[in-house]
Amino acid sequence: MYGQKFQFGSSVWPQGRGVVQVYALVDLDKHIELAELLRAARQAMDGAPVVAVRDEHVHVTIDVVAGVTADRIPNSERAELAVAISDALADVPIFRGTVGPTVAGGTGAKMYISPASPLVLVQDQVRKAIRTLRGDAASTWTQPRPHLTTHFCTAPDGEIVDSDPWNRRLYKAADSLLAPIEIAYVQLVDVRADNATKAFSWTPVSDPIPLGRERG
Repeated sequence: MYGQKFQFGSSVWPQGRGVVQVYALVDLDKHIELAELLRAARQAMDGAPVVAVRDEHVHVTIDVVAGVTADRIPNSERAELAVAISDALADVPIFRGTVGPTVAGGTGAKMYISPASPLVLVQDQVRKAIRTLRGDAASTWTQPRPHLTTHFCTAPDGEIVDSDPWNRRLYKAADSLLAPIEIAYVQLVDVRADNATKAFSWTPVSDPIPLGRERG
């Protein structure tokens, strides 16, 4: 593992500035098995150079509105984005799948989401809406595979932490390695992140935007 650097599209996060993102927020009161998996992961990673994501901040990143910081996107344009994303998701099914196991590596620890392709469809539709309104400069963020981050690594620049011992602990810690997850809506949020402490928080800037229909 190596130290997390929050990204603003394809560049490093502007310290002290907000960035508008599209999140799928995860209510752990409705995801009991996922909450248990997260507790096991935190216990297993105790002592590692990481910061755990707090329960109220658990989310899946769908996309990032890059190009300009949040203070340069007025409320009227945020409202336009919300409408465009709602239209883009009108016929996209609610996502139901699994998340896990927790894997340490890269910039911390994460749980990959399966099946990936239905959630990638959600991301693609959101990306098209953002690009249509704000151009290619707003669409530079990339993600290899949909996931839920559980921990951010705090190792100093240039330091590499062996993740193998932590993965062995993660594998042994949980009674189950997988948990069900449902994503029925997304939301525009103004995110503030600190690359020094790895702390982050957000403020909603739209109402929840529902996915359009049930699968089947």
